[in-house]
Amino acid sequence: MNPALQDLIAQVGSDTIEKERIIQALSQAVKDWMDYRLEELFSKLYRLDILEKDIQEALKQEDIAYAIATLIYNRQVQKIEARKNNPPEEAPEDLKW
Repeated sequence: MNPALQDLIAQVGSDTIEKERIIQALSQAVKDWMDYRLEELFSKLYRLDILEKDIQEALKQEDIAYAIATLIYNRQVQKIEARKNNPPEEAPEDLKW
């Protein structure tokens, strides 16, 4: 995902209005992928590590693009939180370049 978008998501946190704006923007991108690059969309969902069962559930929704955008948003927030809570450890001296 775009680093600028990741930074924006990290700053937003749980602010509902900002979250909704981001999901709407993602939704438009998802619609474009669905219309013109479906294989690329599924590749991105795989790389984002979004569960197949969640994708299948999103495909049953009335607004599929919005449902998938919500999955992307939620997954990115999870990843950001995990990185905050688990910062990388310093490599041992013998393994440093």
